[in-house]
Amino acid sequence: MLNSTIRQEHMSMRFLNLWMAVITTIQWVMLDMYVPALPLIKEEFGVSEAYLNMTLNSGLIASAVGTLIGGILSDKYGRKKIFLMGLIGSAVGVSLGIFCGDVVSLIVARAINGIGSGIVISVSTAIIKDSYEGEEFINATALLQSIAAVGPIVAPTLGALVIKLSSWRGIFVLLTVLVVISLIPMLRLTETWPEERRVVTSVGDAVSESIRYSKNSAFIIFMVLLAFTAIPMWGFVGVSSYIFINEFGTSYVVYSICYAISAAMSLLGPFIYMRLCKVIRLRRIVDISLGILLASAIIVIMTGRISFIFFVIGIIPAMIGEAMMRPLGLVVILEQSPDEAGIASSCTQFIMNMVGIVGTSVASLPWRSMTEGIGIIYMGCFIGGLVSWTIILKKRMMEAFN
Repeated sequence: MLNSTIRQEHMSMRFLNLWMAVITTIQWVMLDMYVPALPLIKEEFGVSEAYLNMTLNSGLIASAVGTLIGGILSDKYGRKKIFLMGLIGSAVGVSLGIFCGDVVSLIVARAINGIGSGIVISVSTAIIKDSYEGEEFINATALLQSIAAVGPIVAPTLGALVIKLSSWRGIFVLLTVLVVISLIPMLRLTETWPEERRVVTSVGDAVSESIRYSKNSAFIIFMVLLAFTAIPMWGFVGVSSYIFINEFGTSYVVYSICYAISAAMSLLGPFIYMRLCKVIRLRRIVDISLGILLASAIIVIMTGRISFIFFVIGIIPAMIGEAMMRPLGLVVILEQSPDEAGIASSCTQFIMNMVGIVGTSVASLPWRSMTEGIGIIYMGCFIGGLVSWTIILKKRMMEAFN
């Protein structure tokens, strides 16, 4: 039986964990299912890649804001009502995408959807922290991350299929249906953050507390380390459709298969992490993740432009390494702040969303080729991650690594 700190009265704890994973998966599907449509939307609206990528960045910026306010509000008012608010906002935003006739309206729709998604992702992480502890929390977090990674695997293929059967607007129709269905278990959810543990200060004070928390030197440097392992993944997400379809001249089907393969490999990350954390120190897992990122950088730079097959081979190690670091980072940060799970989750998710903006923006720069740009980004992130990790070890900022 799972060891929980807050019992669910109307659903099993295993179902709770699975439901949180499914909801998180749907939120990521909203991004990855939309990516294959970018070349089509670019042609229909007659805009540049950089301008169209503002629809991606608006969603990421709004999601970052959503993650920040989601954790703060859930610490003050409880998880359940804020979680519901996020799901409703997500459904409204994605449904508006069906009717967009230009880039501006699509930016607005994506922003509304992003705020809701950010709240959902932030509060779902806090719910997991409320409900599990110790080794069960580690396993639940890894399971949440691994199942959520299914989204990027099925999304491009599903998106390409929807485009083939209808149009890119059909993607938003399907996403709306998925979000509405995910709302149903809310009727059975037991509140995981009791009134006696809630923050009694104002929302303004909670924001100030979040700023105070985010200024912690250990938190900052560790988040920088996580950022350098996440930027490569976001860079690939942001320009993958252009690379495969425009630079390599593949079909939507081939693109979706290649994307799905690279995303499927990321499923290995959380399971490798769970296995390794039982036999080696966490610091060695970071060493391995950085080494994997270096391998990706070398492969992409040396062979990535030869063909899309070599490019995929180069991408895979970085996807695995990032997926190993993601649950590790959440565990280390949340375990250090058990009474500030909402704030810790919010600050973490906020920063990682801003990292997504950096990744997609840098990858969209006018590189001689986007493939070459990805390789350079990977190498730069390896160097930055190595420097950050060296500082952490030198100052021994994270007790969990010692």
